[in-house]
Amino acid sequence: MKTSFSLVCMLFISILTLNAQEIWNVKAILPNGDLIDVKAFDEAGNKYDVKALVETENTQFLDVKAIKNGKYLPIKILKGGKPPYPVKAIDQDGKILDIKAVSTNNLKYDIKGVEKKETS
Repeated sequence: MKTSFSLVCMLFISILTLNAQEIWNVKAILPNGDLIDVKAFDEAGNKYDVKALVETENTQFLDVKAIKNGKYLPIKILKGGKPPYPVKAIDQDGKILDIKAVSTNNLKYDIKGVEKKETS
């Protein structure tokens, strides 16, 4: 019997302020309610932070980025196949980094995205 569960990404209210810019931690929630880190991983297994940046004074819209060697990398949902779609970061060289939630005992969970279209 195949069991599955989905992780829900949320922004954990933990704010750092660097150079007058708010930076929020990004966490995932396990079904038992535990909050775990969300990180980016390259092909070699190196781990990078994933943060949400406040670009304007409107904190309803946050720009989620992976941070590799001080550079902010875009995070995208790569559509193809059936949903849910994989969520990945893209570095300056065009290499794809996996976005995963990492538990305290080092279990890794894929982060997936879905699409919703509003109809009027």
